[in-house]
Amino acid sequence: MEASLTFNPFAIMLHRLLISVGGILFFHGAYSVYVERILLHGGTSLQYIPSTSLISQLAVSFLFLVIGITLSAPPLKNIYWKAELKQRSIDGFDSKMGFINLNTNLVALRKD
Repeated sequence: MEASLTFNPFAIMLHRLLISVGGILFFHGAYSVYVERILLHGGTSLQYIPSTSLISQLAVSFLFLVIGITLSAPPLKNIYWKAELKQRSIDGFDSKMGFINLNTNLVALRKD
């Protein structure tokens, strides 16, 4: 079953709007933190904590960015392992020690 790709103009406009607004708010908040630090503390205080309004502005803008980027991502595709395994050889797989079943190997060694 394939997922049908439908392009909804409202969804495209919504994720572009969220990314744009989130980006503008994020850069504005970052610049405001920089200006507030320079003006209030002369740029010498290493223990500066931004005001609550700036922290909340940055958090909301980050949330807008995450939602916008998530909405703009293409839908996930199904993975068909049978077709994938036909294209690979045994050398392409990970051969870490974590995949070795030591119990069956020890039983085989003890029988000898």
